[in-house]
Amino acid sequence: MNIGQTIKMCRTRRGLSQEKLAKRAECSVSYLSLLENNQRDPTLSTVKRISIALNVPIGILFFL
Repeated sequence: MNIGQTIKMCRTRRGLSQEKLAKRAECSVSYLSLLENNQRDPTLSTVKRISIALNVPIGILFFL
């Protein structure tokens, strides 16, 4: 599993839409969609914001 798939899995299990997660993580919906579809590689700061928005440890996003 890669980071995009992990973000999507965590987001859906939390019952969040892409819009809600993007707002919480302070990024655009289109960028989040590109991340989830592995069309962009996120920066470490973006991954950190997403992990906080999902309320999961950042390591989970890298190692799941």
